[in-house]
Amino acid sequence: MTCKDSTLGFFLFNEHRSKQFFLCLVFYLLAIGVKLQLINRKQHKECLLNLFFGRYSQDALNQKAKDYAKTILFQSWTKTIPWTQSPTKWVITASWSAWVKPLFPENTQVIGSEFTKNTKQKWVVDPHTEGEEKVLALAKLGIGSFGTVYTDSKRDAPLVKLSKQWVLIHPKGHCHGTDFKQFMRHA
Repeated sequence: MTCKDSTLGFFLFNEHRSKQFFLCLVFYLLAIGVKLQLINRKQHKECLLNLFFGRYSQDALNQKAKDYAKTILFQSWTKTIPWTQSPTKWVITASWSAWVKPLFPENTQVIGSEFTKNTKQKWVVDPHTEGEEKVLALAKLGIGSFGTVYTDSKRDAPLVKLSKQWVLIHPKGHCHGTDFKQFMRHA
């Protein structure tokens, strides 16, 4: 839905150029680890949080998230969604809910990953709402099916399975349908 990756953008936001350089270097090295399946996406985020923001308090990180949310640009297609009309719209994201919630009208329900410190003062991402975790988060709220799923990722296949229709968002255009196998071919 956004014009660029929001996770890397969050880490880089309002940081000094030298810290941005090292953040990018570590971000992409860890991303290679994700591609090689040496670590998962949750571990990727936790490593970055602890390496570069370990000394931040929860309040300081929350403030960074609120400030960052003001800079996020949406893709133009999102303007076609009637966010304030019934039925309730849900945004389920692997991004941190603290920077996603301010982006939408108050009546839009947002479920996202949460960043908190554990008893050892290490950042943890729990829950990390990605893939099947999105379905589980909705199930906890009594939601087991829905009308339309907008996605840009094959990782949302568990959500697509439970929807009546899907819209797959690509930078070069969108496609939509109702058949899950068709979704998997296009994703």
